[in-house]
Amino acid sequence: MIINKITLKNHKLFKNLSLTFDKINIIKGDNGVGKSTILKSIIFATHGEGSGSNLQRLISFGEKSTEVTSEITINNENYRIIRKVPTELSIYKNDKEINYNTSTLKQQWINGQIGDYEFFKKYRLINKQAINLLDLGITPLRKSIMDFVNTQSIIIRQSLLAKKLERETFNVNKRWYTFHLSTKKQTLLETGLLKLQEDLTSAKNDYEEQHKIVGDYKSEIDSRKKIIYYKEQDNKKINEGICPVLKIKCEKITSKNKVPNLDITKEVNIIKGEIEEITNLLKSENDCLQHCSNQYEFMQKRVQRTKEYLMKLNETQKFAAYKYTKEDIQLFSDSVKTWDSFSGWYIQTWLDNLTYIINDLLKEMDLAVSFSADKQFLTIINEGKENEYNDLSSGQQVFLNVVFKLAILLNNGIADGIVIIDEGINDLKLNNMLKLLEILKTLPFQVFLVYQNIPEIKDVNVIELERKMNQSYIKVENKINE
Repeated sequence: MIINKITLKNHKLFKNLSLTFDKINIIKGDNGVGKSTILKSIIFATHGEGSGSNLQRLISFGEKSTEVTSEITINNENYRIIRKVPTELSIYKNDKEINYNTSTLKQQWINGQIGDYEFFKKYRLINKQAINLLDLGITPLRKSIMDFVNTQSIIIRQSLLAKKLERETFNVNKRWYTFHLSTKKQTLLETGLLKLQEDLTSAKNDYEEQHKIVGDYKSEIDSRKKIIYYKEQDNKKINEGICPVLKIKCEKITSKNKVPNLDITKEVNIIKGEIEEITNLLKSENDCLQHCSNQYEFMQKRVQRTKEYLMKLNETQKFAAYKYTKEDIQLFSDSVKTWDSFSGWYIQTWLDNLTYIINDLLKEMDLAVSFSADKQFLTIINEGKENEYNDLSSGQQVFLNVVFKLAILLNNGIADGIVIIDEGINDLKLNNMLKLLEILKTLPFQVFLVYQNIPEIKDVNVIELERKMNQSYIKVENKINE
């Protein structure tokens, strides 16, 4: 990523300011002219971070809003990012707006292109508010570096485990059935399954219809048995001299009438005959019901077996694309074990490479570092003698912090983007500042820094600011002695 230009409107001390940038950009000017504001406006442009959490402080006094427009190149594509306070974010690619529903989604898109703010603050920002790794102390420094390198190691290990799992899942030796894949057989089975399902539906309907017939016969028998029961009860009441209709004693029913009523007896015998006839029919219908039930059950089993067979054929098709053997699985199992034994060497090699990069960048300062697995972890050599970090001068600390972050980026193959160096850089003596600039020129990063007393040097874009009537302006903006 390269920032080509930034435009500020009503942004703190700047009413209307446009700045173009080169690879190395130095901002200078008296105290209070807004040097740090320029650097912070770059962070605001890319990540939406302002003065603390209160973005209203970015608005110039007496104004209602502020706007920061940045023109950025990412992977040879031109983008324009416009941020406003009150909060509004717009992104344009080659003058065509990139639309997302919310500002959060837009910021996620930006982070995907240039990295999130936490990574930026940790590895691309050097100032008093940033995370300067060497200022944290040995234990946090060790954890921070180990977390960084272990993350790379964990990603590799998880990738190996994922490939191992894929081969375990689609291992041909895992199949518990054995038959060959046949597209013709599968087509015949699918066609046959449709016919079987039709036959199953027909068998189900026959069974349900026959079940209803049997149920109707049983209901008729039950109703006739109830009629017989009530008529026998009436006959019993007549024998006791009770009128079956009025339910009371009746004088007309004499003792000579206390014999079974012949009409009722005749009716009961007729109904019993009907029950016998229905029972005979029911026996035949039950046999038919049993046949329908057997046929329905048989069709259910045929449909189920056909479905299972089709399922196995479908599974076979899946395995046809993944013909992993036990040897394939073993290969990745061994790879994981190899990586576990190799990871210690990988970490040490990563630290050795980091040491080499840092020391190469520090060679003009007569400083050197080394890492070890012991409690000390980091050793600093200053003019041939071991030193504690706190024993270094403030300028040496600044120089080492800058180099340390740049070396971590380079050691992880990060070869683009911006680096911002703000408060504290003026602790560097001029000769050391010039050494740092020569280093920065050789690296693939775009650099923004504040340094007050910069002399005329080649290939450095100097922006000098001045303040008049509570507003800041560009006093000088040129590339010196190009």
